Amino acid sequence: MKLIYAKEERIGNPNLFWGRKKELEYLMNWVEEIPKKINGPVAILSRSKKGKTAMVERLYNIVYSKGSHVIPFYYEVREYPYWVIDFAKEFYLSFVQQYLSFKLRNPEIARSRFDINLLRALADENDCDELVADIYQMEELFNNTENESEIVFYALSAPDRVASITGDFVMQIIDEFHLLTSQIYLDKERKVPFEDLISSYTTLTKSKNAPIIATGSKMGWLKELIHEKLPARFKEINIGNFSLEESMGAVMNYAKVLGKTVTTEQAFYISEVAENDPFYIYCIMLSDYENKKFDTVEDIYEILEYEYTEGKVHVTWKEYFEKTLEGKHNQELKKLLMLLTDNQGKEYEIDEIIKETGLDISEEECRHYLHKLIKGDLILRGNTKYIYKGIHDDVLTKVLKFVYDSNFDFEDFRAKDKYNRDKMISNIKKIDIEKQLEFYNDIKDGLNYETPSVVGKIFKSIAQMFSGSKETAKK
Repeated sequence: MKLIYAKEERIGNPNLFWGRKKELEYLMNWVEEIPKKINGPVAILSRSKKGKTAMVERLYNIVYSKGSHVIPFYYEVREYPYWVIDFAKEFYLSFVQQYLSFKLRNPEIARSRFDINLLRALADENDCDELVADIYQMEELFNNTENESEIVFYALSAPDRVASITGDFVMQIIDEFHLLTSQIYLDKERKVPFEDLISSYTTLTKSKNAPIIATGSKMGWLKELIHEKLPARFKEINIGNFSLEESMGAVMNYAKVLGKTVTTEQAFYISEVAENDPFYIYCIMLSDYENKKFDTVEDIYEILEYEYTEGKVHVTWKEYFEKTLEGKHNQELKKLLMLLTDNQGKEYEIDEIIKETGLDISEEECRHYLHKLIKGDLILRGNTKYIYKGIHDDVLTKVLKFVYDSNFDFEDFRAKDKYNRDKMISNIKKIDIEKQLEFYNDIKDGLNYETPSVVGKIFKSIAQMFSGSKETAKK
């Protein structure tokens, strides 16, 4: 099966997509079961830059390419203030456009922009009578903007409504789902937030004809939303770092695409330095560092140091910090974050945090600040609601210290990196690297991957790059 890229993937070169076998297999089986009407909604939870969007965009294109009775629909809520009527129109027209694109097997329709008149004419020309009737109904609602709640509910329920009328099924992917609580306004001036919008999904999440996959770049925010506003509705899928095998495969895949040579030992070192994090692997492999080479562990640490001081890692996380840490109460937020980051993994209660930071704040104020850090995905909750801990991520710690800690000591971090380097060199002797890549060799040989979906075929085609030497990946 040839993959149709009805949705352009933000990863760029499609061959850069790698891994997530377990997660894609689960989601494809979930899609296969939609016609059985037994699926509930799914929420994909993880910190930013773990590859959620790349994964759901690839899922969209797989389902589109398959051309079955399940029609993929993807909508991203942008970080932009919408007037609720504009939001409803955009959502509805996006659905109609993607529906027609799938039905007519014309990916250009999904990639273009159409107004409601053109879409109605296109549906009419192709005898989509039920859809034409639905568009007429929505036009009447859009022409009378007095009842915002009714308009937005009918727009959001279009996938379920059209599917139930036509006998089709729809897979809805709503990216940045959490922004529904902050970016939609009742008035054109965008001053009155539509706080009750999310209540529409109390009903919509029950749909069996058009079940929802919700994702978001702010795991803490999304998790809080589905737990507090839509409790017990979503099946949660947590996306973390790659396994070592996936990381090494990703490194070798990047090398293949870039036309570089990377040995399995070098792939191991890059994976370890990057902490098996998909984003850090990407940044190391595609770094702009002038003297970039992967010959030794020292070379890889040089690239990493460039990345966390001025490269893509630095720029990305600094922008992330500024959204949460800058502005009112920034000193309190930074002090709290520094404490938890300096003691990664240690769990703190509120009174301990106040004591160790020396902040002159109440427990209520402290909880408020910590809640903001959680929504910004900069700290985590512990085993209970009022226990807090830092994120175990040494690269993130380095960026944070470099940006905000006036006592940042390069030599101290370099000494730690040297210790980690020596430990890696020692440990590699104990690791069967070929065994780490056994999963990919199995896929290459068509073994150990049985699934009714097309995912196996796609992974096999990607893994053909390993059909040459097991020691190198060459262009």
